[in-house]
Amino acid sequence: MRPLATLAAACAASLVLYGLVFGFLIDKPLTIGVITELLRAKEDYAARVASPKLVIFAGSNARFSHRCETIEPLLAMPCVNFGVARGIGLDYLAGELESVLHPGDIVYMPLEYDWYLDNKLAAMTGPDAALMVHGDKLRLLSLGWERTLRAVFSFDLPFIISGLSEMALQRAGVQRRVGLQTMTAQGDETGHTTEKATAYLAYIASLDPSIPPADAFAAPSYAKQQIVTFLTWARQHGVAIIGGLPTAIEDAPVSDTVIAAIRRIFETEGGSFLLLPSRSQYKRSCFYDTAFHLTEECQIAHSAALGKALQVTLGRR
Repeated sequence: MRPLATLAAACAASLVLYGLVFGFLIDKPLTIGVITELLRAKEDYAARVASPKLVIFAGSNARFSHRCETIEPLLAMPCVNFGVARGIGLDYLAGELESVLHPGDIVYMPLEYDWYLDNKLAAMTGPDAALMVHGDKLRLLSLGWERTLRAVFSFDLPFIISGLSEMALQRAGVQRRVGLQTMTAQGDETGHTTEKATAYLAYIASLDPSIPPADAFAAPSYAKQQIVTFLTWARQHGVAIIGGLPTAIEDAPVSDTVIAAIRRIFETEGGSFLLLPSRSQYKRSCFYDTAFHLTEECQIAHSAALGKALQVTLGRR
């Protein structure tokens, strides 16, 4: 019995050490911590402005390629850019957003194409897993035992190495190139100009953009279940949902069948879909540092086109 007791004690000690290291000691302030900062700033603004308001909800495509500062005067209503980063669990983001939505609000969702295809593992082990384990444990527990266990045991040795590096860099005064300091009050990214984009020209030129086939969007996925859950909540609470396309490089055309498949997702629970004449596609010269991030100049132009389309859709000329 003694060897078994020793083994059990070693396992228990390992779990305690694991919990201390990843739950309290090791953090990633420059990649995970910034998510909390951005979300809190966006939530605070959304809670202060009057309803009805427009909220743009997606990943970093919303943040870099859409500009509430441009759309707001066109619609004569408050606009909140709720984009942070692709990869954060949709259930986590939706829960944060629901707390600041009221009857009559409108949510425009130009989700990145690959987000629709996330399986359960991807959805439950994104950046929000570490965020909740380290600083929002009660919220994690409220999402259920499976979400909790997957999040708690999603850490590894590279996380320790990168976490220690980020903590050291933060102590040395290093900041990310984008964050609260480059964000408008409404939550838009700013300063990502065409001039600054020259540093990423070679990378943008090397990209081979592609759009998943229509049957991929039509097939069941865990992410689609989460979207439908949010759509159901919105319908029950008097919040209008409008689906849309993310900005993308025009080299990979978006087919009618893909658009129809995405449209069906939003119309399942009473949402609607808005398609711009451009299909939200632009030349490579319009992109900043990824295939979903427009430069500031193109961000403003895209937002003006979107604002005018929303004027018609919402009857707010």
